[in-house]
Amino acid sequence: MRASYSIRFMTHIAHDEALLKSVLAIFGHQPSVDWHYQEQGNVDVVILDADYCSPSELELAHKVSREIVFYTQDLSLVAQKPLVLHKQAHTKEILSALSAAEVLLQAHHAAIQSTVTTNIQTTTSTKLKALILGGDKTEFAY
Repeated sequence: MRASYSIRFMTHIAHDEALLKSVLAIFGHQPSVDWHYQEQGNVDVVILDADYCSPSELELAHKVSREIVFYTQDLSLVAQKPLVLHKQAHTKEILSALSAAEVLLQAHHAAIQSTVTTNIQTTTSTKLKALILGGDKTEFAY
């Protein structure tokens, strides 16, 4: 099944934003995933210019996204953050960062699905035990 993810770029450098948007426009539609740009609202991924962002922009990026790709010249962030895109990024590096973000998003989705399934199974099991232990009558709502 083909996944669809939203992405936003948070940078003050017009050239970088144009580069990232053009790569997304050309390569954003892959066999297994569609990436689409979204200027407002919550998104799956934010590419954040870590060299020029303010603390409020970093906070906003955390609020509106599930994953953040740090776009920076600071190589020390590579060891500290799971997703780092080194400036001046080439197309291959941008696509690699998107692929890594996709893997994290899929893992996040799988964890949520697992939690939901576990909660449903626990709730169902508890209700069935209550019905069985509840007395002479057992009713099933099917």
